[in-house]
Amino acid sequence: MKKLNKPYFLGIDIGGTKIEICSFDNRYNLIDSEKISTDQFKHNSLQFLEILEELIQKRIEDSVKVIGISFNCVVNKGKITYSSLLGGYVNYPLVKKWEKKFRRKIILENDVNAMAKAEAVFGLGKKTESFVLINLGTGIRLSFYSHGRLIGGYSNNLGEISQMKYLVPELHDKETIIDSFLSGKGLAKIYQEISRQNKDAKQIFKSKNDDPDAQRAILIFTEHLYNFLQIVSYFYNPERIIINGSLKKSAEKFLTPAIEKYKKNTFKFFHFKDIVISNIDHGACLGACLIIKGENYEKRNFRIN
Repeated sequence: MKKLNKPYFLGIDIGGTKIEICSFDNRYNLIDSEKISTDQFKHNSLQFLEILEELIQKRIEDSVKVIGISFNCVVNKGKITYSSLLGGYVNYPLVKKWEKKFRRKIILENDVNAMAKAEAVFGLGKKTESFVLINLGTGIRLSFYSHGRLIGGYSNNLGEISQMKYLVPELHDKETIIDSFLSGKGLAKIYQEISRQNKDAKQIFKSKNDDPDAQRAILIFTEHLYNFLQIVSYFYNPERIIINGSLKKSAEKFLTPAIEKYKKNTFKFFHFKDIVISNIDHGACLGACLIIKGENYEKRNFRIN
């Protein structure tokens, strides 16, 4: 394939508060990226997609052949099965509708699986037999890659252990789900519960020793991250764990003690080989655009040169 200097792939990563749009050449080199707030979008409705379609249409150049969509939702076989942004269970055939509308090949993937694909091809998962990608940010979700394949499960939902209900003894046995607790928002809730004050995760991690409530919140977060790593080992037994997401920038505050406790309290034959921090930026946009040999994308009237 001859190298192009023009956009060939358009990657869109759709989250609850922002949308990132990246353009790549035909060798997957980043050309441009931008982030857009979703404040102007109508949430809890399919009208969310109407505004998004207008946004995409303005950014499609003639050279673009493939549009990759990374969506923070449940997807299966080209359809959005469930999305809180769109109002819940929608079973919306996005690939079929957008290929007709934009006359381009459309690839749809959930955001964490897209990030895992980027790691498998370009990142720290490239030379591993198996890895779990943990996206640690406003929530916590994971994806599992083994022997060169993304393992999706029966309905493409394998890896959603973060949706399990969970008791937090340190917070008076409060019941929550892991996704709401082991996250940036979760850390802020822990801090608020302890101190009756408000700080976001970034402020908590930057707190000095003069804020004992922040230190205790980080300690509780670390303790439960160790538990989560143990669950991941028992479920998936990966060779490597890769951490991505917005909290990776603060990993030095919590990851080492979590790993130390994990190694001390987990049977050795379950241990992962190592845990690393992703060095890929724009991973969801990049992974959503990947056309990986052997994956079962539906054939349509669009040919990739």
